[in-house]
Amino acid sequence: VNRDQPRPDRRLLAVGRVRHAAAAMLKESVRGGGQGYAEDVGLMARPWPFELGEIAVPVELWHGDLDAVIPIEHARYLAAHLKEATLRICPGEAHMLMWTHLPEILADASASDPELSARGRTA
Repeated sequence: VNRDQPRPDRRLLAVGRVRHAAAAMLKESVRGGGQGYAEDVGLMARPWPFELGEIAVPVELWHGDLDAVIPIEHARYLAAHLKEATLRICPGEAHMLMWTHLPEILADASASDPELSARGRTA
């Protein structure tokens, strides 16, 4: 566990199953090489090949206010430039907030998709 990480991420990574799952996801993300990771980092530093205002679907953005990996300003920028964005800033959370907020994130995602919402009501 990296001592430079925010306390919430260190606390999560101290849990064996979380640490192992996070390591497996990281390993899988570079299985085909590091090009995808490099592209992600590069996209934060240069203009994208489309305007954010062209995105015509609702977008839910979740961001921990203690995230030391992706600056919170990035989330605020996205929220300000997307047509239909909801920014949820999670106080006291860091980069790994998915581990503590996944049920809420999935509920929001399914509620914003009429097909998933309809399927959920009939199941």
